[in-house]
Amino acid sequence: IVKKLDSAFDEYDVDSALRPTKIIVEDNVGWKKNYQKTLLTPQEKKNLSTEDRKQEKDKAFDLLDALSKSGAQPINYSELHVIVAATHRFDYSLIDTVIRSNENPIVSVERSALIVASTTHDDTPVADLVLGPSRLSSIEEHSPGLLEMGNHPKTNKEAEAAEDVEVTLL
Repeated sequence: IVKKLDSAFDEYDVDSALRPTKIIVEDNVGWKKNYQKTLLTPQEKKNLSTEDRKQEKDKAFDLLDALSKSGAQPINYSELHVIVAATHRFDYSLIDTVIRSNENPIVSVERSALIVASTTHDDTPVADLVLGPSRLSSIEEHSPGLLEMGNHPKTNKEAEAAEDVEVTLL
């Protein structure tokens, strides 16, 4: 998804305001564990060292391994959350963007949001993401290239891959 976002940024972000962002979790930042030994005891807190974090991660994977019978048993109704970050930057401060550049910053941020939304939602056409004809006409006026997003015909290989995924999901 990161490569798809990068190519969408390059293609549709006309003012080059979107940049990929790396999230760094520092080891020296203290992690806290909130837990209860039993259901009736009060909640306790514990600061985790690097070794404690490794042990907790190993316990979580051991539990997952046991619940899934080493991967033989599917885990239905589960979710995996992935965080992908992007930063929208203006050339000037917000006030200077309005006064010096005579730009509406909302238009730029809206364009960025639509690029990310269309890309992360399986290349959904931007027109399907916008509510109401007035918003659509505003996007058509300020960012006409966005209306082409998500309307790319799939190649035969991509269409076959999508069919395979749909079959497995059913």
